[in-house]
Amino acid sequence: MHYQIVHYLTAGKNKDLYIEWLQRLRDNTTKIAVIRRWNDWNQRGSNEKQTK
Repeated sequence: MHYQIVHYLTAGKNKDLYIEWLQRLRDNTTKIAVIRRWNDWNQRGSNEKQTK
């Protein structure tokens, strides 16, 4: 089964909305899954930039 997380954020002054949203998540398992997916996505993006 594949899950997709969709959450829209609006920017405010001097705020990291991603971190604020992540801190408000109550389920630690969900937090870990989001962080891992974000890190995997960022790692793939940086690898693609290095190969170009």
